[in-house]
This record gives sequence, structure tokens and C-alpha cells, in this order.
Amino acid sequence: MSEYEDPHFAYVPPPAPARRRLSKKVKAGLVGGSVLAVLLAVNLGIDDGRDKYEASVKNPSADGRARIIPGEATREQPWLGSPAAAWAEGEAGIVLPEARPVGAFTAEQVAVHLRTVRAFLAAGNLDPATVKGGTPRQALELLTEESREELEAQLTRPTEQDDPALVFSRFDPLRAVPVTDTVKVKGELSFAEGDKGSLVVKTDYSFVYALWPGPEAGRPRSSASPSSVVPAAFGNPVFQARVEREVVRRQQEFHFLDPEKYRVEPGRMAVGRLAASFANNVCTMGSGFLETDFGGSDEDVDTSGKPGDPYDRGSGDAAGDGGCHAIRRT
Repeated sequence: MSEYEDPHFAYVPPPAPARRRLSKKVKAGLVGGSVLAVLLAVNLGIDDGRDKYEASVKNPSADGRARIIPGEATREQPWLGSPAAAWAEGEAGIVLPEARPVGAFTAEQVAVHLRTVRAFLAAGNLDPATVKGGTPRQALELLTEESREELEAQLTRPTEQDDPALVFSRFDPLRAVPVTDTVKVKGELSFAEGDKGSLVVKTDYSFVYALWPGPEAGRPRSSASPSSVVPAAFGNPVFQARVEREVVRRQQEFHFLDPEKYRVEPGRMAVGRLAASFANNVCTMGSGFLETDFGGSDEDVDTSGKPGDPYDRGSGDAAGDGGCHAIRRT
């Protein structure tokens, strides 16, 4: 068997498919007035493989099996063809810098707070129970009362403007199922002194997930645009066997306030500015989950620019300009 094959497919090399990315801006306040106002701009993306998979159904290989492009992900090799194959796995990708005294905090306290941030990122982006759609309780318990209540409200009543999927990586199991509990991670973490002796921790991490379609993948939600359609490949065994990757990049700030100057529980952190991008996610959010695109469509896409690369971490602000842009891979 070729290194590019899996039991569901036979390899016939077709031309590389076109890909596209959809995005928009969302503004939301997450932290209360005790720290700062928050501007959150979200860059959403989809990797539209509909044409490729519909063609594979209509034009199977000689033995009747569908064609697969070399380098495309499979359930056995979900990172095939992806730069993430060489990335660290899980918490091993969240490396903490050496602690030093900052503001009102000793080096020992800073070290504890850095570990708290890592625990939050792990609980909200890596924990299998969370990724499979669960409530990130362990992450919420690390926050100040204000930040925790705000996120709990979003988890209970998500909307397009206040969607917890902007903070936590959760997939609705009816729509997307992780192929593996392994999440590929790359990024960096830094810290500095903030206002009135506070500790500000800044994180910039990309998380890559491998998923296959759930039983309701691609079906428009009740709030979806009437123009949403279910491609012909949906429901076909070839479609159900496909694997997609979603690349999530999050830039986040966490604030540890001096208990002597603020009414906060020692050791708890407030959520500051957020910026995020999601490559291979449907455009319209608001369900409370990330929704990997398995071949849907959207009319608000700008394909005139040069295709971008969601693995390129040198692009500055993760949110970009909030527009709709082409991408060349996930």
C-alpha cells in the first residue's frame, strides 16, 4: 500500500484543488472594568474540499474506490502533508519561560501564575473532554469571578457576538469528531508588568485538530442562512471517511491583579484582549462550538487575493483585517 493510501481510498493523483477562507469581525467585551476593555476581532476560515470529494464520487478509480490526493490526511495518518506533523503534542508545546519578579509578585509567585496560564490553555484547548464538546470546568475555575461568569453565560447562551468558541476549542460531536486525542501545538508565552503592579501574561499559540464528519456534518443549523446547502457528497461513505484539519490560532492576555489593590481572589486571573483565527471553520459562528467545514458553501468569500497560509505564524495579529481571504492548505 502506498504511504498516501488508507483502506478507504485508492491513490490517483488529480490536480490540487482550490481552497478558500472566510472571515469576519466580531467585537465582544469579556473582562469587566476592573482591568481594561476588550476588542476581539476574529478571522474565520474554511478549506472547501467539496469539489474534490464530489469528483471522487463521480469518477472513482478502476477498482471502484475513491481517489485521494497525496499528502491529504487520513485517519491512520491525520498529520500527513501538514507542517504540524513536526510540531509538539499537547502540553509539550506550551513551554514556560524562566520566572522573575514582576510588579507586586515574587519570582515564585510568577512561576505559579505561569503554570496557571498553561493549565488554562490545556483545559480549554487540549483536554479531550473539552475538545469533544464538554464544558471546560477546569479552565473556568482558574478565572476571577467576573471573567468566569462572563464565559459561563456564553457557554449557556452562545450568540454570534458572544461565542465561547472564540476562547475554547470545542466541537459538537454531531458535526465533527476528533480522529485522535492528540493536538499539535506551536507558539510562545511571555510576561511583563501591567498597571498597578499587575502581572500580564501574553500567549500566542496555534492548535491543530484532526477531525472526521459527525452524523449531522454540513446540515444548516436553524439559525443558518437559507442559502446554506448540503453538498451532494454528504451521506456518501467516501465523504464519511474523509479527514479534515482545523488550525486555530489564539492570541490571549491574562491578568493577575495585586490582591492588595483589587478585590480579587489570589491566584485567579482575568481574561484580557483576545484575537483568534480559525482555518477550515464555517463562516457563521454562534453555536458555542467550532464547526469544521466539510464542504459547505458561503457567498461572502473574496478569492481575489493571494492565498494565505494558516501555519504562517509571522503574520502579527491573529485576527488580521477580519475580511474573507483565500488559503492554500490546512
